[in-house]
Amino acid sequence: MAKYLDETGLRRLAEWLRDGLAGKQDALSGSAGQYLGFDEGGAPVPKDGMASKAYVDGLLGNIGAILDEINGEEI
Repeated sequence: MAKYLDETGLRRLAEWLRDGLAGKQDALSGSAGQYLGFDEGGAPVPKDGMASKAYVDGLLGNIGAILDEINGEEI
């Protein structure tokens, strides 16, 4: 294992990490009610709709009231 921890091995590791992380996005951003989708090129794109409380409430009714009934408590 010592042969991999020499300066040459560490430089090779650093280069491998740098190359591997070069195309990574630093952070994702968006706003409340959005979910993450991907475009044709594989890049992340914020989408509106399905993740929002309004969307769920429209399908199921008042989700808070449903959870209160299931859990026997008020949220």
